[in-house]
Amino acid sequence: MKKLYSLLALSLAAASLTATAAPLSNPVFPSRAAEGTDLTDLPLVNELPDGVQSEFYSRDDIYFSLDFYGQLTFNADYGRASEVAIDEDGTVYFGNPFGGFPTGSYLTGHLDGDKITVSFPQKIYSETYEDWNADPTGQTMRTDYAFAYKMTYTDDGTTSRLEIDTENPVMTFTYADGRISQDDQAFIGMVALAERETEGGEMGQYLEWSGSADSQMVYSKVTAPKVALPEGAKLGNWIFTSGDERRLVQAGFVGDDFYIQGMLTSAPDFLFKGSYADGKVTFEADQLMGLSERDDHFAWFTGASYTVATNDEGEEYNVYTPLAKMAVDCDADRKLLVSDADQAFVVSTIPGRIYYIEAYDDPELEKQDDSTPMTPADPEIYSYTYYDEMEFGGIVYHIPEESTDGRLLDTSRLYYEFYIDDEPLTLYPDEYWDLEEPMTMIPYAYEDGSIYFWYTYHEAMIFARGFQKIGVQAIYLGDDDSETRSNIVYHDTNSVDTVAGEAAEAEYFDLNGMRVSSDARGLLIRRAVMTDGSVSVTKIIRK
Repeated sequence: MKKLYSLLALSLAAASLTATAAPLSNPVFPSRAAEGTDLTDLPLVNELPDGVQSEFYSRDDIYFSLDFYGQLTFNADYGRASEVAIDEDGTVYFGNPFGGFPTGSYLTGHLDGDKITVSFPQKIYSETYEDWNADPTGQTMRTDYAFAYKMTYTDDGTTSRLEIDTENPVMTFTYADGRISQDDQAFIGMVALAERETEGGEMGQYLEWSGSADSQMVYSKVTAPKVALPEGAKLGNWIFTSGDERRLVQAGFVGDDFYIQGMLTSAPDFLFKGSYADGKVTFEADQLMGLSERDDHFAWFTGASYTVATNDEGEEYNVYTPLAKMAVDCDADRKLLVSDADQAFVVSTIPGRIYYIEAYDDPELEKQDDSTPMTPADPEIYSYTYYDEMEFGGIVYHIPEESTDGRLLDTSRLYYEFYIDDEPLTLYPDEYWDLEEPMTMIPYAYEDGSIYFWYTYHEAMIFARGFQKIGVQAIYLGDDDSETRSNIVYHDTNSVDTVAGEAAEAEYFDLNGMRVSSDARGLLIRRAVMTDGSVSVTKIIRK
């Protein structure tokens, strides 16, 4: 069964820290900024100097953050993608140093021998915007600032404190063998510069903690090669099964190597591989699949064994143990792979340990027979609602990933069309603003500001008005770009809010407004007068 968890709650260590840390009180003493200093004059480094190149590092750390309820939590995060650059003068640039808030800037330090020294405070963030609250005309500009400070954390078992360290505002890191590790237990905290009225009525500047602070930072340079398909090699459609989940992945043998692509749903182009020998395919641990931009973490494949445990609430969960090698049975014709019981494919954020993004228990893969054409199964329409005030409708629908005979479809070849009454609906850039040109056939996974894809169902805005029925048809393109189509599934007209009676007559115009014949082809405007006297105007395309 597939497991998908938030990366901020991946480790048992994080849960333990959250449970045992005392309540945090007075995170920062609100302290007036030092007289005679202006923190806003500090430089902000939001891009690297010319010629300085950053390298990718995998970062582990502990950090404070605020949850949705305003409570402070103590988290562990492993394998977050980070960038570090070191120039020829020894200046070190740490990109986005805070785990809880991406600043888009760099914290700087200096490398001397194997030691990196970072001095504080440093400007880490600024944003200038119109202060509408201070001036309703919107002419007054305001700038918000945030600064990186060294902070110390104490916990006496009853209360805990996180405070700016003004006595020794320096942190050191050890740099050796492609690894940068923090030398002490101090925190880097992001502190905002706030203006507040004092009891005497004067405005003063204060430093207030933003809710983000990181410690125990370890940066490990990522040098392992990303698994890649040999040049010219092609994969085919295989059915992947794990528990009650069944979906299509790209897989296949290249010589005696077996590649699997599409296992990680957030990065479907990522690959991992195994090697065939003596009726088994063996998958080595710690294969770098790539950097998942959606998760902002590195993705490593490993095979694992698992046991089922029970928490204090009586809920069952799996405990995974990484395997140096995981061997799965492969039939004589090499078209079926079956794992042993209690084993799993795991995508982890770090090598050597398991802090997983996704895990698949008891995986099986079987090559799908695509030798005959596949017709997509009929879509489903869950609802259509017209919003009078906004003058558009919303449709919720499902495009099955299966053919009419139960085979799985390659979603990169799966499309669909909307139908307004009996005409295909063309989407135009003046209504669907992410488009650069008109589109009738919509790719299965297409999303923009008006069309949304939510794993098992879609939603879309429909700007046409005055029609009697709305439909959806699925379209599948074969390897030779041949088309097979499902039936057009129409929504129950009794629940379409824009029904205006039947069309008594219809006229067709080109985009220049010239009337054309009813069988004309191309981009057209259809004007239909309904039996109740209302008028429906829609854009259509005929091929």
